[in-house]
Amino acid sequence: MKYTIQEIKNRDLPIVVRMIKENRQQLFPMLPPLTEEQVEKDFIRDFILSKKGAFLLAKDSEAKIIGMIGMKLYDHHFANLKYANETIVEIVKLFVKPEWRRNGLATVLYRTLEIKARALEIQLLYLHTHRFLPGAISFWEQNGFLKTWEQNGNLETVHFEKKLKNHPTVRTASSKMKV
Repeated sequence: MKYTIQEIKNRDLPIVVRMIKENRQQLFPMLPPLTEEQVEKDFIRDFILSKKGAFLLAKDSEAKIIGMIGMKLYDHHFANLKYANETIVEIVKLFVKPEWRRNGLATVLYRTLEIKARALEIQLLYLHTHRFLPGAISFWEQNGFLKTWEQNGNLETVHFEKKLKNHPTVRTASSKMKV
């Protein structure tokens, strides 16, 4: 099974936007649906116009998208997570098509993105995932991420971070506790 990893191109944008919208609706049916226009607007802002953003695609030998991952500047949308430095990105939208899973593609996507983050002098990677996503917690732990905070509730959100360089992280005392 051959594939290539590449940064997104303009011609890929419509299908990526559609995939992001569909994946969100499938994984989070309890959330209000987004329009393709809103997804595209946010995508362009976060990944194309941002100097610290990036979005990678995995494509099969027929140039069909089989996986994706992105990073964007962390926007401090979780009040309990307080970071002091602007060189923090959030890893988002890791997705691999089911028929391509369990062969290391997600790891290759992530490691390629980490190389890009290091080249951009990112100091800290942040992400959150959910307990209901099979294998997500162990995947990120196996890739060197440390759990910093868990939120109980219907989404069972687990927050992770990984320092890429010496980074003075500032968090509230509650950042290590379960909510």
